[in-house]
Parts: sequence; C-alpha cells; structure tokens
Amino acid sequence: MVTTSEQRRSTRYPAKDLAFALLKPYCDKLGQIKDISHTGLAFEYLEFDGFTDKLNGHEQLKIDIIMTPEAFYLSQIPCQVVYDATIPYGQSMFVQGVHTRRCGLQFGELSQDQSAALNLFLEKHIVRSMAF
Repeated sequence: MVTTSEQRRSTRYPAKDLAFALLKPYCDKLGQIKDISHTGLAFEYLEFDGFTDKLNGHEQLKIDIIMTPEAFYLSQIPCQVVYDATIPYGQSMFVQGVHTRRCGLQFGELSQDQSAALNLFLEKHIVRSMAF
C-alpha cells in the first residue's frame, strides 16, 4: 500500500451550512462545497454522460461561493484544479447516465476584499471539530 503525505498548506474544514461552488467559465459545474480552507476547497458536482468536459489542472479558472440562507456571495476567486475525480459507486448519488465527481481547487491570489470575505465565511460557516 502506498501512502502519500498531506500536501495542503491549510487544514480543510467541512461547511456547516449548505454552500455551493460555481466554477467558471463552465457554469455547468455547480456543486456542494465539501471542505474549505484559506487556500482551497473541494466540491461535488453531477456529471452527465456526454455533457461535462473533464477539468485539467493547467487552466486558470474562477469560482464563486454561494450560500443562500445567509445571502453570502463571494465572486470571481481565481483558482486552479488540483484534481477532478469520479466518486466511486456507493459513496454518492448514482443514477444511470449521471455520476458524481469531486473537484479539488487551489485558490490563486485573492484581493483584499475577497480575502476578508473568505475569512468571514470561515469564521461563521465551518465545522472546526472535523478537519481534513
């Protein structure tokens, strides 16, 4: 069995409230945030056979973080894909023709306003007792 060391610079925590990530320019990549930190996040989205383009790690993208109960919206965070993988059957919703994928993102350089908003999100909307 091969083990790999943790490569994240910051501990990731699950969101305690329902929060979503929208990856741009692929607006078909909208999914629930599974964990988040100051340096990145992971979210799960549905992949429809023959519809979703696979993500690669070379492209500079933008992500929006959306949380409706608090009307929280953080826009245009620069990011890069670290991984984009199919979630195995039994670990997520699985219907014929629809698969769930998990995408890990590393944030790029944030503006002061984006950094302050992300800090506010992390202060109010994560579960600190469950680190990843």
